[in-house]
Amino acid sequence: MTTDDSRPNSPGEGPEGPHGKGPPPGPYPPPPPGPYQGPGPYQGPGPYQGPGPYQGPGPYQGPPGWTAPPPRKRGFSKLLIGIGALIALCCLAGVIVVAVNVGKGNNPTGSKGGGLNQPVRDGKFEFTVHSVQCGQASVGAAPVTQVANGQFCLVSMTVKNIGNQSQGFSDQDQKAVSPQGAEYTDNLSAGVVANGNPVNQSINPGNQFDTVLVYDIPKSAQINRLRLHDSAFSGGVEVTVT
Repeated sequence: MTTDDSRPNSPGEGPEGPHGKGPPPGPYPPPPPGPYQGPGPYQGPGPYQGPGPYQGPGPYQGPPGWTAPPPRKRGFSKLLIGIGALIALCCLAGVIVVAVNVGKGNNPTGSKGGGLNQPVRDGKFEFTVHSVQCGQASVGAAPVTQVANGQFCLVSMTVKNIGNQSQGFSDQDQKAVSPQGAEYTDNLSAGVVANGNPVNQSINPGNQFDTVLVYDIPKSAQINRLRLHDSAFSGGVEVTVT
């Protein structure tokens, strides 16, 4: 039996027959233009940014319908402080002016001083010292008396208002002075006991009153002069008593 080797190949069969090892028939796609690059390295979505810093719930809004009070105005507080400071400075300046004017003798009726039973003047007041008695252990009479810590010196005087306006007399403005220069202040409570009435009073123009000033000084001390004033800011006038 003979075979016909001249039979054409069937589709899909290579030159070696239907199960040959030859390549399948073309056409074939063109080869890639170069080596395969792929999609590149993985970049990821980038670093995590998070939602940002925590802001909190915000300022309290209060219940429905509630309105927050308006913020305080610091500028207004500073303005009030400035006004208060200015007023204080003006008051201080006024006190200084009064003190300077009075101290300079803003008082044409002042005098250089004198002695017992000699009228002397300071500001609106004319003083006449009549006597000084020291060595008193107490003042007043039972049941109302006051005992001295050292000794009481009783100064009897007349005070007259020679000005055109009412003027207040204060025993605390009247000083007793020792030969060594120690200055003593009147004992107010002892003066009330000795006089039977308050020493400090307002004197109208042209009026005068008699009073006794009481000084509590050491037993070994002496008084040789008085410094008398119509006010705490006046220049004062001295009266020699020994």
